[in-house]
Amino acid sequence: MSGFGCGCACSDADAKDVMGDAPPVAIVGDDPLREAVVIQQPAVAVILEEEEEVKEAPPPVVEAPEPPSNDIAVRISRSDSDKLGLELDTSNEKFLPIVKVLAESAIGKWNKTCAAGSDVRHGDCIIKVRNEAGNSAELIEKMQTMSNDVELTIRRSKEFVIVLKRRPDVLLGINVASNSSAAIGLVITALRLCRN
Repeated sequence: MSGFGCGCACSDADAKDVMGDAPPVAIVGDDPLREAVVIQQPAVAVILEEEEEVKEAPPPVVEAPEPPSNDIAVRISRSDSDKLGLELDTSNEKFLPIVKVLAESAIGKWNKTCAAGSDVRHGDCIIKVRNEAGNSAELIEKMQTMSNDVELTIRRSKEFVIVLKRRPDVLLGINVASNSSAAIGLVITALRLCRN
């Protein structure tokens, strides 16, 4: 019996030639008599009882999961007396940040009954109206012509921290804009390398 424990009729030297220095890995199926020792090298196997050609198995196909979406579809029907209930920062040209959600409004009612995480919040941005994207002016125009059936796509903002290592001879180099009293925070408009 071999010192490598492969259970075959080969000598230690033969097993060493086949296995190299890699530790054997035992694979036991439903039938313990068909135990095989697989070597951690290019698809080599020693099988008891029967001689079979070992085929290299293709690598497993692993599909990357879809990244979680930060988009929320809001579809509500409101009465003529219901206000939409959003205060928006209209100073941004590219999208419509939500500054405030009024509790007694169509969106306020949505927030009370929607699925967890689908509520509309301060800091979210409207990116589509009736499934149509546009700049902030176009989105506002579409919202003004909306019927009582409201369909908005809201993008939830992600918070992240950036740590800058600043040298004494280099300015930070960030241009910011906050043109509106309703703005939700600082908007970085440009990054540049500046030397003193």
